[in-house]
Amino acid sequence: MADHLAFAITFLDTFTVGLVNPIYPQLVQGDVLGATLFAVLQSTANAAALVASTLFGRLSDVHGRRAALIASTLCTLIGYGCYIAGFALDGNPRFTVARLWLPSIGRVLSGVGRAALNGPLIALLVEDEADTSSRVSRTMATCGFGYATGSGFGGFLVSRGGPSANLTLIGTMSVLSVLCTLRLPSRAKPANAGPTPVSSTSHTPSRVRWWSALRDALSERNMRLLLLLQAIAASSFQVYDATSALYMMDALGYSAAERGFLLGYAGWVFSFFNLAVIPRITGRGSNAARLLTLAYACTAVGRLGIAAASVLPPTLTILASYAVLNLGQGLTHTLLKSLTANLASQDRLGLMIGLLGSVEKGCGVAAPLLGGPAYEHVGPVAPACLSAGFAFVGACVAQVASSSATLRPAATKKTD
Repeated sequence: MADHLAFAITFLDTFTVGLVNPIYPQLVQGDVLGATLFAVLQSTANAAALVASTLFGRLSDVHGRRAALIASTLCTLIGYGCYIAGFALDGNPRFTVARLWLPSIGRVLSGVGRAALNGPLIALLVEDEADTSSRVSRTMATCGFGYATGSGFGGFLVSRGGPSANLTLIGTMSVLSVLCTLRLPSRAKPANAGPTPVSSTSHTPSRVRWWSALRDALSERNMRLLLLLQAIAASSFQVYDATSALYMMDALGYSAAERGFLLGYAGWVFSFFNLAVIPRITGRGSNAARLLTLAYACTAVGRLGIAAASVLPPTLTILASYAVLNLGQGLTHTLLKSLTANLASQDRLGLMIGLLGSVEKGCGVAAPLLGGPAYEHVGPVAPACLSAGFAFVGACVAQVASSSATLRPAATKKTD
């Protein structure tokens, strides 16, 4: 029951994001903000999400996955409510300021809620599993399926009924997500976690125990390596994603509906790789660092292809590039999350997966501030080229790690 609800929450979350993406520039008035302020909004949302990701991961370790998931989905629902309220004021000159600020606040709150969802949700799905890579890969496939379905349907809706149709369904899906978390079984601590270890500082406030758990997580060499690789992957994604909607709209000339269809295709490809290809690759016991080298190399090639779409036939180039890109990104997500789960003991599982999310969002603070000005002052293809550069660095780091460090095989879970 809990597994089915967890996968349903994963689907609803990414399906809703797919509905938002085609209309996001209109919601936050990207034409008014400009590329730099558009990217600053992304950066601000990621700064808030940075704290939420690790905090809610730890909350799920101490108070249970259900409590953390309810809080995160409620926060996301409020954020999407701000989108709806802001858009309802569109065209009313008396509420120009509110029209601009409400969706911006909604972006921050929905970003916090979605980031907070990641750690508890992955921890809930893998905590009783020996083969973590298979479970993580299925989760990533569910994300891709939800994103593809939402993006394609979102593109169709906006072409027929305008942004209002998307917003109505966004609100409905958000409510359903909250209801799913309320149906999760109640338990104070993760299953099979046993008693929470008591240290010599157990009499100190929980704030100190939080830092103690975080320090212990960072004391492991392989965890630090995984966090570095996560930072590189996140920088590669965020430096392009901050202005990707503007690039596809302004430089390539795609409408909101067409962007939705292309993103839907990307999600379907991502889902296919995570269901049919990546489990076969990771299940062979290959060196994880070498697989990560391949993953980052595919990401670099895919991003260069997206940049090349500005001079080559755009649709065909983007379709081919997304295929290569999503193999790389799917393999990266699966390996980093499953390797982290293998390193974590049960009482730190949510914290350590949340820490991956915090690093991702931390990079999301700085990378958009690089991507936005690069888009405006260098050219629309600059963020995609920067993204490829980060991915190439990741491939080099993973290649060095394959000979200088030993990461646990992705399918082998640590036992205490």
